Amino acid sequence: MKKLLILFLFIVVYFAARIPMYPQKMRGEDGGFAAIPTKLPTLPKYMITARVENKDIFSHINHPALNYEILKIVGVVTPLSSKWTQLSPYWLTTWCRVCFSLYELVFFLALLCLLLFSSSFPSRSIKNWTLVTLFIYAISPLAVSTSTWLQLDNTAGVVTSGFFALVLLWGVEHSKSKMFLPLLFLSSMVGAFGKNEWGLMLLISLFFVWAVLLFFPQIIEIEKKKTLHKILLIAVIGCIFGHLINWLYGPKNYTGGMTFMLAGGPGAVGSMSEKITRFIVFTVRRFPILLNLVFALGFSVYVLWKKRKPVNFFVLILLVYSAGLFSMFFFSLAFPITRYFTPSFVVAMAALIAICQEGLSEKNKKIWRGVLIFTVLHMLSSTLHRSVETFAFHYVDGYHEQPIPQGCVPFLDGQWMIRGVDYVFEGLPEYGAQDMVDENSPHHLKVCPKPPPAG
Repeated sequence: MKKLLILFLFIVVYFAARIPMYPQKMRGEDGGFAAIPTKLPTLPKYMITARVENKDIFSHINHPALNYEILKIVGVVTPLSSKWTQLSPYWLTTWCRVCFSLYELVFFLALLCLLLFSSSFPSRSIKNWTLVTLFIYAISPLAVSTSTWLQLDNTAGVVTSGFFALVLLWGVEHSKSKMFLPLLFLSSMVGAFGKNEWGLMLLISLFFVWAVLLFFPQIIEIEKKKTLHKILLIAVIGCIFGHLINWLYGPKNYTGGMTFMLAGGPGAVGSMSEKITRFIVFTVRRFPILLNLVFALGFSVYVLWKKRKPVNFFVLILLVYSAGLFSMFFFSLAFPITRYFTPSFVVAMAALIAICQEGLSEKNKKIWRGVLIFTVLHMLSSTLHRSVETFAFHYVDGYHEQPIPQGCVPFLDGQWMIRGVDYVFEGLPEYGAQDMVDENSPHHLKVCPKPPPAG
């Protein structure tokens, strides 16, 4: 009964902390990703980019197709795909964000269940501290802001990275179970179903830990070395198999995602001084939100270093995987967007719980108490800011502020992309937009002149 009460309280706290975020109107690509669980597009064209004469136009997108199949799940298991046309713009936006946040909620509930039913904590007080940590981190600024994005990182990213992390966390206590190796194979396979870079980082992390096991075995807790090699082999084969399935399911999407990843984005060009300046600007913009993740990873490494003992094998994989996902986007000069760090965040949460299972010294407890107090203050200030932004600056009721031109097909932003008006997405160039309209309209409709950039 007590465990059910804790689960119920967690769900209430989780949704309550996100109330200021849910009504914020769609912008940019938001409507395109909201259209995936509402309209359930099919392979290989998942991204809605226009509506011409009341016909939705979907385009190919450069990410593996299984990302979008995972995103469609929430439209199937909730009334979103069948009832969305009956909702007002305000409630449509709100319910889309609520449904997208369910992915992170399910992950945190799974973590909470593993914690509540674990018998490996050295003391009741440490288990309670870990429980408090999970509650606080589930409503931290990074968790709250990323979970309500209408994007892949907080949906498919949580499923692919989070499932693997949960299996490893369960394996800390149950690695000798008959179910562990099949679950490990399945989770490492699913780990390759997301964006190309997520699956590749999982493979790199596994090979890195394998190299540590071969050349620096004294770092790792070892009971049977052959067993650890077997675990790594199964995980690597599962990951490679997952990449193969991802490619076979949608070869155009998978290869397009690989090309997009290798291109490096807009930050790949420019002089070294421009790149350094760009990195500094990005770091200043992102770091306040990323502090919670940095603290979790830093504290985990600190605790392991202070113990001066070999590291648990599964904890090492989790930390290497989370740090790899973090570094990959932290040093990227593409975009200063914090949602990219969601996969790293969920893996870091599993690693942190695994480390707490092994015990914390009194000094470490005091350090972590300070981290949690800072996180609570950070969360309160962030929630206040989001509340003012949402309710005082008309993010809630500003859905009709953009006039719709007559006599031509207008460029519109994300708030209109799952609405009943003709448009082309504002991110398209004018010549591409006109070609798209010509291909889908027999009446020679013209695209409106593109409005100048704001500001």
